[in-house]
Amino acid sequence: DWKKLRRATEAAAWWKLPSRVTLSEQPLIQAAPGLIPPRLCEALIDRAKPRLAPAKLEGGAIASDVRHHSSAAFLLVDTDLVVQPVRDRVCALIDAPAIQSEIVQILHYKPGDYFAPHYDFWDPEFDGHIDALSQQGQRTHTILVYLNHEGLEGGETDFPEVGLRHRGQTGDALIWRNVDL
Repeated sequence: DWKKLRRATEAAAWWKLPSRVTLSEQPLIQAAPGLIPPRLCEALIDRAKPRLAPAKLEGGAIASDVRHHSSAAFLLVDTDLVVQPVRDRVCALIDAPAIQSEIVQILHYKPGDYFAPHYDFWDPEFDGHIDALSQQGQRTHTILVYLNHEGLEGGETDFPEVGLRHRGQTGDALIWRNVDL
Protein backbone atom coordinates (compact mmCIF):
# COMPACT_ATOMS: atom_id res chain seq x y z
CA ASP A 1 0.00 0.00 0.00
CA TRP A 2 1.99 2.98 -1.32
CA LYS A 3 -0.27 5.57 0.33
CA LYS A 4 0.21 3.98 3.72
CA LEU A 5 3.98 3.74 3.15
CA ARG A 6 4.14 7.41 2.09
CA ARG A 7 2.26 8.48 5.23
CA ALA A 8 4.64 6.42 7.37
CA THR A 9 7.68 8.13 5.85
CA GLU A 10 6.74 11.78 6.18
CA ALA A 11 9.70 13.70 4.78
CA ALA A 12 8.73 16.94 6.52
CA ALA A 13 8.78 15.21 9.92
CA TRP A 14 12.15 13.61 9.15
CA TRP A 15 13.76 16.97 8.38
CA LYS A 16 12.33 18.68 11.45
CA LEU A 17 15.41 18.55 13.65
CA PRO A 18 15.28 18.52 17.46
CA SER A 19 16.15 21.66 19.36
CA ARG A 20 19.67 21.75 20.69
CA VAL A 21 20.34 22.02 24.41
CA THR A 22 23.54 23.88 25.33
CA LEU A 23 25.60 21.97 27.89
CA SER A 24 28.65 24.25 27.73
CA GLU A 25 29.08 27.72 26.24
CA GLN A 26 32.89 27.66 26.07
CA PRO A 27 33.70 25.44 24.35
CA LEU A 28 30.31 25.06 22.73
CA ILE A 29 28.91 21.60 23.51
CA GLN A 30 25.28 20.83 22.74
CA ALA A 31 22.90 17.89 22.95
CA ALA A 32 20.18 17.11 20.39
CA PRO A 33 17.72 14.73 22.07
CA GLY A 34 16.01 12.22 19.79
CA LEU A 35 17.96 12.96 16.60
CA ILE A 36 17.82 9.36 15.33
CA PRO A 37 14.77 7.11 15.90
CA PRO A 38 15.48 4.05 18.10
CA ARG A 39 14.57 1.57 15.31
CA LEU A 40 17.15 3.17 13.03
CA CYS A 41 19.71 3.00 15.86
CA GLU A 42 19.00 -0.75 16.13
CA ALA A 43 19.44 -1.14 12.37
CA LEU A 44 22.83 0.64 12.54
CA ILE A 45 23.94 -1.67 15.34
CA ASP A 46 22.87 -4.71 13.31
CA ARG A 47 24.72 -3.41 10.24
CA ALA A 48 27.87 -2.75 12.28
CA LYS A 49 28.10 -6.05 14.20
CA PRO A 50 29.72 -8.14 11.43
CA ARG A 51 32.18 -5.31 10.65
CA LEU A 52 33.46 -4.67 14.17
CA ALA A 53 37.24 -4.86 14.53
CA PRO A 54 39.77 -3.42 16.99
CA ALA A 55 39.76 0.36 16.66
CA LYS A 56 42.84 1.92 15.09
CA LEU A 57 44.49 5.30 15.13
CA GLU A 58 44.94 7.39 12.00
CA GLY A 59 47.59 5.58 9.98
CA GLY A 60 46.37 2.10 10.95
CA ALA A 61 48.16 1.44 14.24
CA ILE A 62 46.26 -0.21 17.09
CA ALA A 63 47.08 1.81 20.19
CA SER A 64 45.73 0.24 23.37
CA ASP A 65 47.17 3.02 25.56
CA VAL A 66 44.95 5.58 23.80
CA ARG A 67 41.88 3.57 22.89
CA HIS A 68 40.62 0.07 23.46
CA HIS A 69 37.29 -0.71 21.82
CA SER A 70 36.04 -1.94 18.48
CA SER A 71 34.72 0.03 15.56
CA ALA A 72 33.04 -0.38 12.20
CA ALA A 73 33.40 2.13 9.37
CA PHE A 74 30.96 2.66 6.54
CA LEU A 75 32.71 3.96 3.45
CA LEU A 76 30.77 5.64 0.67
CA VAL A 77 30.41 2.28 -1.14
CA ASP A 78 28.86 0.79 2.03
CA THR A 79 26.18 3.45 2.25
CA ASP A 80 22.63 2.12 2.10
CA LEU A 81 19.10 2.99 3.24
CA VAL A 82 20.19 2.61 6.87
CA VAL A 83 23.45 4.55 6.83
CA GLN A 84 22.62 7.40 4.42
CA PRO A 85 19.56 8.82 6.20
CA VAL A 86 21.50 8.90 9.46
CA ARG A 87 24.43 10.63 7.78
CA ASP A 88 22.11 13.16 6.12
CA ARG A 89 20.28 13.95 9.36
CA VAL A 90 23.52 14.31 11.34
CA CYS A 91 24.91 16.69 8.71
CA ALA A 92 21.67 18.70 8.63
CA LEU A 93 22.04 19.22 12.37
CA ILE A 94 25.13 21.39 11.76
CA ASP A 95 23.98 22.64 8.35
CA ALA A 96 26.80 20.89 6.49
CA PRO A 97 26.58 18.99 3.20
CA ALA A 98 26.97 15.23 3.65
CA ILE A 99 29.63 15.20 0.93
CA GLN A 100 31.90 17.15 3.30
CA SER A 101 31.46 14.76 6.21
CA GLU A 102 33.71 11.93 7.23
CA ILE A 103 32.63 8.33 6.98
CA VAL A 104 30.10 6.99 9.46
CA GLN A 105 31.85 5.14 12.27
CA ILE A 106 30.20 2.94 14.87
CA LEU A 107 32.14 2.50 18.11
CA HIS A 108 31.45 -0.45 20.38
CA TYR A 109 32.59 -0.55 23.99
CA LYS A 110 32.59 -3.67 26.17
CA PRO A 111 33.06 -3.42 29.95
CA GLY A 112 36.58 -2.09 30.54
CA ASP A 113 36.97 -0.59 27.06
CA TYR A 114 37.93 3.08 26.82
CA PHE A 115 39.01 5.99 24.67
CA ALA A 116 41.51 8.09 26.64
CA PRO A 117 41.10 11.88 26.72
CA HIS A 118 41.99 13.32 23.32
CA TYR A 119 41.16 16.09 20.89
CA ASP A 120 39.18 15.43 17.71
CA PHE A 121 40.81 18.07 15.50
CA TRP A 122 43.49 17.17 12.97
CA ASP A 123 46.78 18.27 14.54
CA PRO A 124 49.14 19.54 11.80
CA GLU A 125 52.09 18.77 14.09
CA PHE A 126 51.23 15.04 14.15
CA ASP A 127 52.47 13.01 11.17
CA GLY A 128 49.43 10.73 11.26
CA HIS A 129 47.11 13.71 10.68
CA ILE A 130 48.94 15.46 7.85
CA ASP A 131 47.35 13.39 5.06
CA ALA A 132 43.83 13.69 6.51
CA LEU A 133 44.24 17.42 6.96
CA SER A 134 45.50 17.98 3.42
CA GLN A 135 42.88 15.71 1.81
CA GLN A 136 39.81 16.48 3.92
CA GLY A 137 40.46 19.80 5.60
CA GLN A 138 40.06 20.40 9.30
CA ARG A 139 37.60 18.36 11.34
CA THR A 140 35.45 21.25 12.57
CA HIS A 141 32.74 19.34 14.49
CA THR A 142 32.21 16.01 16.12
CA ILE A 143 28.72 14.58 16.32
CA LEU A 144 28.29 11.52 18.47
CA VAL A 145 24.97 9.64 18.42
CA TYR A 146 24.20 7.28 21.30
CA LEU A 147 22.85 4.11 19.70
CA ASN A 148 21.81 2.41 22.93
CA HIS A 149 21.73 2.95 26.67
CA GLU A 150 19.79 -0.02 28.00
CA GLY A 151 21.42 -1.69 31.00
CA LEU A 152 24.63 0.33 30.74
CA GLU A 153 26.72 1.70 33.56
CA GLY A 154 29.20 4.42 32.76
CA GLY A 155 29.64 5.21 29.10
CA GLU A 156 29.64 8.95 29.52
CA THR A 157 31.42 11.25 27.13
CA ASP A 158 33.81 13.17 29.35
CA PHE A 159 35.15 16.68 28.77
CA PRO A 160 37.61 16.85 31.70
CA GLU A 161 38.87 20.38 31.01
CA VAL A 162 35.29 21.69 31.13
CA GLY A 163 34.10 19.47 33.98
CA LEU A 164 31.29 18.00 31.89
CA ARG A 165 30.23 14.35 31.62
CA HIS A 166 27.28 13.43 29.43
CA ARG A 167 25.50 10.24 28.44
CA GLY A 168 22.51 10.46 26.17
CA GLN A 169 19.59 8.17 25.60
CA THR A 170 19.13 6.02 22.49
CA GLY A 171 19.13 8.29 19.44
CA ASP A 172 20.39 11.41 21.21
CA ALA A 173 23.26 13.33 19.68
CA LEU A 174 26.11 15.24 21.28
CA ILE A 175 27.72 17.99 19.18
CA TRP A 176 30.90 19.94 19.80
CA ARG A 177 33.20 22.15 17.81
CA ASN A 178 36.79 20.95 17.53
CA VAL A 179 38.23 24.31 16.52
CA ASP A 180 37.19 27.90 17.07
CA LEU A 181 35.90 30.15 14.31
